[in-house]
Parts: sequence; C-alpha cells; structure tokens
Amino acid sequence: MIDKILSPKVASAVVAVWMAFHIYIALMNPGMIWQVFATLSLIGVVSYTLDSASARKIILVIGLGFLAMTSEFFYEISQGGVIGGENLPPLPGIVLWVIITLWVLLAGTATYTGLIKSET
Repeated sequence: MIDKILSPKVASAVVAVWMAFHIYIALMNPGMIWQVFATLSLIGVVSYTLDSASARKIILVIGLGFLAMTSEFFYEISQGGVIGGENLPPLPGIVLWVIITLWVLLAGTATYTGLIKSET
C-alpha cells in the first residue's frame, strides 16, 4: 500500500493537479504570476511519463522547492503575518502545502530511505 502512495506517478499527478489549481488561483487574482505554476504543472506531467528513477529525482527537487515555500509561510507567521492575509494563504491552504510537501519529499526519497524497494 505504501509503495502505491509513494509511487512517482501518484506524486507527479499530485504536483500537476496542485499547480494547476494554483494557475486557477493566479488567473483569478490580477497581478499574480501564473507562468511559474504552469511550468511546475508541466514538469509534473512530464515526470509522470518518465521512468521511476528519473521521476523520483525530479519529484525530490520539486519537494525541496515546496519545502522552501512552506518554510517561507512559517517565517511569515512567526513575524506576525496574518493567515489568509496579503502574504499568506488561508489556513486550509497552508495545511495542504505542508501535507503535499511532506508527501512529495517522502515520494522523492522513498528508495533512499528504504520505505520502498528500489525499482532498479
């Protein structure tokens, strides 16, 4: 069961859908840059088509980027930022960011940590 949850195909699909959702958010808010989210969504789609070893490497890099974004959220909160305010998403968005970040990082490092057997 854990090998299916942490498979590169599932993690790639989650990244693609999560970034596609952010494209929608960016298009609804004038002045937001949607191109970054489109690029990450396309990278998620491309990593879905790759072999498992290559896809895991891409997913790990995306997970590290998500970790940087998540840590920026927590830094803003520690500096008195208002959740749902100008610089922060609403609370459900932050919770989803944390969950997806951990999921993608676990999927990217699953063969290295021994959570699943190596595909090679």
